[in-house]
Amino acid sequence: MPSKRILIIDDDPTLPPILKAYLQTKGYAVATSADGFDGLSQIIIEDPDLIILDALLPKMNGLQFMKRLRENETMRKIPVIMMSAKPNMKDFFSDFNIEEFLRKPFGMEDLLPKIEKLIGKPSHTEAASPKRVLIVTLDKFLKTKVAEYFKAAGWEVYFSDDHHDDAYNLAVSLYPDAILCHYWDEAWEGSALDTKTLANRLEENHLLAKIPFYVFCEGGAVKDAMQAFHEPQFIKYEKIADLLSSISKRLDIKTRHA
Repeated sequence: MPSKRILIIDDDPTLPPILKAYLQTKGYAVATSADGFDGLSQIIIEDPDLIILDALLPKMNGLQFMKRLRENETMRKIPVIMMSAKPNMKDFFSDFNIEEFLRKPFGMEDLLPKIEKLIGKPSHTEAASPKRVLIVTLDKFLKTKVAEYFKAAGWEVYFSDDHHDDAYNLAVSLYPDAILCHYWDEAWEGSALDTKTLANRLEENHLLAKIPFYVFCEGGAVKDAMQAFHEPQFIKYEKIADLLSSISKRLDIKTRHA
């Protein structure tokens, strides 16, 4: 069991799952709580090395939480990273020893160095998770071939075949290293996948927007796809081998794939 444990306390429905998925890939053990009262209970259960705390919480707000935390001789030793969308919120916590303050929205590149400064990196025995890819497609044959390629490179592979919350929710829960989406238009008959809608939803979330997102397409749909997506995001191909070659270059994957 990893020794570096982090407790995230935030009632945001999206942020904690993304942070959890990301930090787990770095080798940390992560638990979450949606309110201050439950957060105190989770400290006893999880025994965290670090707490990431939102300033505004239900049931028990950040100030009340910190007061209770500092009343306990053991809990008061746990370092706290405070986060809030309101920059002046930091002033309300001046009486507490808050190690770091992050203004929402923030990026993983802002958070990770602060965590490593406070509790260090996981040891070599607490190896980080393999890279993850989310593949969104209705094509079963293509799904199989692309999955074989990524697995040969040591990646974990996850699938979705529609945009109706499933692919987006998977992106939230996994925070994958890459998302590959087959181009599909919602206007097409029998469509269960609308690539542009999914892309827009990901773009609206500042953390998910940082995940490399590529759209691949072949045949008669290429023209429509190229109008919907910019060149850096778009992969045009004729054969599966061409698609895999393009993916390899975009994501810098080094593997021997037969």
